[in-house]
Order: sequence, then structure tokens, then C-alpha cells
Amino acid sequence: MNIIEKIKLYNVIDNPNLSKREKLDFLLENNTPNESKNWGLNVSDSIFRVRFVVVTPELAETLLTHFNSSNRPITKSNVANLVKEMTNDKWLVNGESITFNETGDMTNGQHRLVSLIKANVTLLLLTITGLKGETFATIDGGRKRATSDVLAHAGVVSAKNTSSLCKFIYGFKQGKYCAHRNTSDRTLNNTSILNYYNNLNETDVHNCVNFGQTYSKKANGMLTPTVLGGMYYIFNEIDKEKSYEFLSKLCTGDNLSNGSPIFALRNRLLKAAFDKTYYLPPDLLIKNIAYCWEKYINGETVKNIKLPEDYSINI
Repeated sequence: MNIIEKIKLYNVIDNPNLSKREKLDFLLENNTPNESKNWGLNVSDSIFRVRFVVVTPELAETLLTHFNSSNRPITKSNVANLVKEMTNDKWLVNGESITFNETGDMTNGQHRLVSLIKANVTLLLLTITGLKGETFATIDGGRKRATSDVLAHAGVVSAKNTSSLCKFIYGFKQGKYCAHRNTSDRTLNNTSILNYYNNLNETDVHNCVNFGQTYSKKANGMLTPTVLGGMYYIFNEIDKEKSYEFLSKLCTGDNLSNGSPIFALRNRLLKAAFDKTYYLPPDLLIKNIAYCWEKYINGETVKNIKLPEDYSINI
């Protein structure tokens, strides 16, 4: 923003003869490209205006400072996810708008503007002004679009289970072994799930989904389908035959002998599943599985599982 634009901007903001709505319209109009239409619509006693606005970090800061007096608190995890998308060029114009009511107060979009500033990018954003004040209560009233919805829209079968499996695999490879849903580097979001799925082997993914569903039932819920399918995928990358043998026997208990790492692991998982006084946290659960897998493929015996204090998964 050059000095002339700054003077023009602050003359408008500080002008006592202009209403907040008039100041807002000036700012948005001044940042709407000539080739972008400025649609106007009169409905009853409301005047709506729809614009595609070039929003710089400076303009975003101005809108947040002067036109955002009554919005919800900022959610840091939401901002972190949006910043990640914006800085990785994954931000897309999807029709979702930055909205303002008839007095000029923002009713939707503050997280996008805060993220834009943090990412230090300039974006083309759809804006709508002139909405009734009471419309704020209707925003986000529907069910939030899930990652499984994105996969289903792309024609992926068993989209919900496949989405969970992809997130597990991604988290495992990031060194995050439990479901910290609010950790931005733990999971996949709506804009990254399909690309990640496409980079995996589709046949292997669906075989692992089916394996997880089938053997979780045989294990009587001792392990969830996602954990089973996810570990099956991870172990398959090392040895498919041993992966199947290890996890299938773990679930069924068939042909296990004392001293087998599978037998020791099964006893621990059964205790965690049915002994209410014993709790195995998700990250420790995964470490136990990985530890016994390592012992199994190395041909070692295990009578009682004793994880070293400094044990870390090395798969």
C-alpha cells in the first residue's frame, strides 16, 4: 500500500460524516478489480452488494480493527490450519464469502482474515454486505463438511472408513500415534485428504480397510478397525506375509505359543479391553504393537512386555 492509498484509507476511516457501512463500502469498492462485477440487489428494505475483493494483509487488518466489533472468539487451531493452506498454495476460491451486516459489522470471515495476515498473502475473496443483523445466528447451522464427504464426492468407496485410515497412516508417518484432533500436523483436512489418498496405493488402502473391519470383529473390539487397518498398511510396507500373520493371529488367538510376541501382546490388549482398572493410552497402544512387531520379525521371544523408557518407534 503506497502513501497515497494510506492517506485515502485513513481519511475514510476517520471521517465522522460517513457511517460505518459507507466506510466499508468504500474500502471494498476501492479494492474490487475493474473486471470483477459489483452486483447489487434490493430485497425488501435491504440492499445487498456482492464483490470479489483483492484482500491484502493491510486491508484485512483494517477490516478486523474497524468492522469486527461483535464476532466470536478466535480458534487458534482453525487459524493454524488456514495458514497452512494459504502458505502451501492450497487455498481455493470456493464461493464461501466474507459477510457484513447492514450496519457494516463483520458476521463471518474473521478467521480467514486473521490467517491471511499471518500467512502474509493477498487473496481474492468474495464479500457480501447489507445482511440483516439476525442472520448471524443462522451461520454454520448445518453439519460441517467432513473429510469423508470429500472422498465420497470423488467416488471413493467406504469413504468414512477410508478417511479414518488415511488420517491414521498420515499421523503415524508424522510420528503422532494418537488422535489429537486439534493438532494441525496430526491429521489431514478437507483440502489435503484427497491428494494424500491419491498418493497411496488405492488397492492396498481398500484391502486394509476391509482387513480392519473384518478382524476387528474377530477380535471382539479389542482393536478398532482404524488401528488394525492402519497398522496392516504400515506393516505391509515391510513384509505383507508376516503382516497378515502377525495381526490376524493377534485378533483370533489361533496357534499362539507362550513366548510369542503376538501372545504377549494379545494378553496385554485383552487386559486393556476388559479390565476396567487398566488403561492403555492410544499412543502407548501403538507403541506396544510396534514393539512386539519388531520382536516378531526379528524372531525374538517375549514373555512379558517391558517397553524401555526411551523406546521410540522405528518403522
